Amino acid sequence: PVPVAVEHCHLHPLASHEAFKATLAAIRTEPGVAPFDERTGRGWLCSVIFRAAMRQASEHEVLVTLVTIPAAPQENLKRIADAIMLGCKDVIGVVHSQEGGEPAPHAPGWRSYGSMGQDLLAGRPHLQQHICGLSLQCTPEAFFRPNLFLVDRICQQVLDF
Repeated sequence: PVPVAVEHCHLHPLASHEAFKATLAAIRTEPGVAPFDERTGRGWLCSVIFRAAMRQASEHEVLVTLVTIPAAPQENLKRIADAIMLGCKDVIGVVHSQEGGEPAPHAPGWRSYGSMGQDLLAGRPHLQQHICGLSLQCTPEAFFRPNLFLVDRICQQVLDF
């Protein structure tokens, strides 16, 4: 695979972009960070996932997941998490997933299963999603996470049915 520079995602709110900047800064300043290379099996940081939920009409909160191999150094992860929280007011938590890094081929969607628990590094481990007047605590793999702007309409359709 060839890395592609991504500077803006039109699907994510501004809060996610600010969280991305804070995360990139934290990773770049942390000594010993080693990106995982699937070809060689070296390194430990596989990817970072940003999930957002609406707080109010135009404000969002962001949950950051650091995806690593199981042997990732916890002290580095904790320092990175603390720096992310300090670097972006919209980040409400940083969690750690050890599901990354297997060099074997995977079926489509393999990163989405969430078969292993995620460890809290800083903040809180869930997004607070407001749906049809209810406040729900959504874990990182919750269904409504990728459907932020449709969730109220989807729920209303179900209720109207």
